[in-house]
Amino acid sequence: MTQTKTQAKTPVNGAGPHDDPLMGVKVIGPDDEEVLEIAKKNGYAVPGEKGEQTPGEPIFKIEGLTDLLNRPDKEWLIDRIIGAGDSGMIYGPPGCGKTFGVIDLIFAACLGQRWAMRFDVLRPLTVCYCAGEGIGGLKERFKAAAAYYNVKDYLPGFYFSPLVPQLFQATGMDTMRRFIDEWKASDRPELDLLIIDTMHNATVGADENSAQDMGRALATMKLATTELGCAQFLVHHSNKAGTGERGSSALRGAMDVMIEVTKAADKYGIYCNKLKDGEAWKAQTFDLVAVEGCDSVRVWWDEPMDDEKQQNTGQKAADKGTIAGEMRRYAGTRFTVKSLAEVLGKTENYVRNLVLEMERDGVCERELQDPGKSQSNRNPWVYFIEPDREKG
Repeated sequence: MTQTKTQAKTPVNGAGPHDDPLMGVKVIGPDDEEVLEIAKKNGYAVPGEKGEQTPGEPIFKIEGLTDLLNRPDKEWLIDRIIGAGDSGMIYGPPGCGKTFGVIDLIFAACLGQRWAMRFDVLRPLTVCYCAGEGIGGLKERFKAAAAYYNVKDYLPGFYFSPLVPQLFQATGMDTMRRFIDEWKASDRPELDLLIIDTMHNATVGADENSAQDMGRALATMKLATTELGCAQFLVHHSNKAGTGERGSSALRGAMDVMIEVTKAADKYGIYCNKLKDGEAWKAQTFDLVAVEGCDSVRVWWDEPMDDEKQQNTGQKAADKGTIAGEMRRYAGTRFTVKSLAEVLGKTENYVRNLVLEMERDGVCERELQDPGKSQSNRNPWVYFIEPDREKG
């Protein structure tokens, strides 16, 4: 069998060893089809019948400073939480409230609403939640969150799977390739965020403390990002000492964001322990409160620190009045968030949250620019007040 030692190779993007999707995979042979595929996509030369590099064909694309500075800016899906194509981990001990936090994140992401009272969701996202444990209690947990968000029986952009794609290929149980192919073949919209709950259930047969096993799992995650263009969150457990996540340090090295969920007495909290492309944010605390008619609880976020507030209450009320006045003046006209942001001279993130609040309060309505198509960057939400409504 032809062998290629990948540890000696440097990825095309110049990433360090902790960013290498094949870190810990010491030897690649021609039978390792999934790993070979990831190797080729990341610029490695691989053995003969699986696509060995043609002599003289360049592997590295060399660019200058101008090319580097002209690269697109990072696209945040949820501001300071996760960006397009990122990998993240939400971890904590049993009973810390992490699943409730994840469910609240899902609703905020799909509805395009601010999460945890401070993190802007840049647009409504398409989210797939794959759960491998606690399935029996999920119905009531989602029911409680749906009641708070005033969602009946349909959450736009949300998809659920009771089967978790396997990330550890050596088990022969790898279902990630099947997941990718089935998603592509479906009529579902492009996936923005894949949430795998939990990593333990997605790595059957793997040794979490092995850099080699976790390297294979991370390579499979990279395959999903490359093929589907989605970001991913792994839900994971803390170690016994409660000093960090369980398993190999290769996991932390490969993550763009690490969010720890904790519980102290009756108070819960989320903490940013790593944010590769930004400054770690201050802790955000929350409670779990009962919901009438549900056999479960939901997250109740505490007010953020003063320096995290985007605008004071008086300014927000004034800006809402300006938006409503513009909509009444041009009743029936469909306004995008971008056009309203230009009217106010404020950021799109700020305006998006204002109009979502206005819609929720019944001040205006919203619909997709092309109601016959799925939401996307080219088919955004538009906001308006109907002329007949103004006459009435």
